[in-house]
Amino acid sequence: SMKGDFSRNTFDSTKHYNMVLLQMGRLLLDSDWVEQQQIYQHRIETEALDVIGKCGAPKHDPGFGIEAINGDFTISAGRFYVDGILCINEADVAYSQQPDLPNPPDLGSLFAEADTTNGIIYLDVWKHHILPIDDPQIREVALGGPSTATRLKTLWQVKVLPITEPVNQLSCEGDLSEWDDLIAPNTGTLNARTAAAEATDNPCLIPPGAGYLRLENQLYRVEIHGGGSADTATFKWSRDNGSVVTAISRIDGQEVTVADLGPDDVLGFAKGQWVEVIDDALELNGQPGELLQIDDFTNDAAGRPVIVLASAPTPLAAEFP
Repeated sequence: SMKGDFSRNTFDSTKHYNMVLLQMGRLLLDSDWVEQQQIYQHRIETEALDVIGKCGAPKHDPGFGIEAINGDFTISAGRFYVDGILCINEADVAYSQQPDLPNPPDLGSLFAEADTTNGIIYLDVWKHHILPIDDPQIREVALGGPSTATRLKTLWQVKVLPITEPVNQLSCEGDLSEWDDLIAPNTGTLNARTAAAEATDNPCLIPPGAGYLRLENQLYRVEIHGGGSADTATFKWSRDNGSVVTAISRIDGQEVTVADLGPDDVLGFAKGQWVEVIDDALELNGQPGELLQIDDFTNDAAGRPVIVLASAPTPLAAEFP
């Protein structure tokens, strides 16, 4: 989920491009740089998938071994590959203390709710977008700390899926309905278009087909905020790929003290906009934040910017500095 200030995503594996070649005196766009990285990444991950298979561990430093201990289990240090993606665990860690899955479901409660004592322990892996707000070391302090490039992090989580199938009937080759439901691909689709242009004889009105007329690039992002049927599901969208973010330092009722109000007047927060208040615990567990509308702006006693929301957000689990 790359919520960065990107112009577009040009990578297409079916074009079989091998390299991006820069030319003298031409502009270097963010999409050129990103596509080169994606070409290389696709190459090495495809090779790993072909050689290793869907998953596997190296012989001399295998990782992610599971050992049950007192109602919990440990995840051993080492390396493991999932769909060609390298996962590294630097030190033995308990399921309940793994670094990228805060507050995982309690194992006792998990099995009790499913009314079973059997389960599948699996490794969930994806690439998580990291902003300077997430890792301040990305910023170059020698240049005054501007926001430059972002990062993709290989994020792994060891999870447990309770199953009702008798253990003596399980096999790696067999079908398991609970597992099939878990890994079933999303069936949601989106049809998007701009508003149809109205015919006019006015020579002062330039038709949309004439080209892009604004100064800033806009990359629209649409997400399902809450799932459900068409009359209960909620959606959210951003004209800037959800890239306008700020750090929260304090929440006092409807007043939220923040690090800044955005980079400028165009890519900044404004009255009437809707914002999502979220922390790492929600995001890493695949849960949405809370959508709230901006009512006003003010400053606190120390002169820091404060966003006044139309209603008070639910307290977050994060501890603010």
